[in-house]
Amino acid sequence: MQLFEEVFEQSKRNPEEKIMTKTMINNYAKGKLLQPIENKKYSKNNILLIALIYHMKGTLSLQDIQKVLHQVKETNAIEALYETFENAQPPLTDHFEQSVQTIEEKESDRIQKILSFVQLSNFYRKAAEQLIDELPEIPEPKKSKPVK
Repeated sequence: MQLFEEVFEQSKRNPEEKIMTKTMINNYAKGKLLQPIENKKYSKNNILLIALIYHMKGTLSLQDIQKVLHQVKETNAIEALYETFENAQPPLTDHFEQSVQTIEEKESDRIQKILSFVQLSNFYRKAAEQLIDELPEIPEPKKSKPVK
């Protein structure tokens, strides 16, 4: 938990906010969002999955996150995906800062700026949801037949 608190410190809205709790991680494990946790130790892949969950949980439903991560875990390319995700951050940050500057220049009213940011957020979330809807469905777990 401390690792996530340190890494995502700048993401907190206020100092009391918890980035990730043991309960959250246990729920993610029960929901099959993570790979099996052995001896209460997190593998590198699980740490990367938890970081991805953190980035998605503010925008996507748990069901959508589960669908995305199922595809990632199926290919077992978690480390490569996370590296690509991290490498995409600087250009995305630049694009975001340009968008903010444009809104700052066009909108003088604080409420209008807030509404503009909310609308942009909704556009991006909807685009992500449409892509998620195109992913293959998660297969139902096979039920074992009762022994007679």
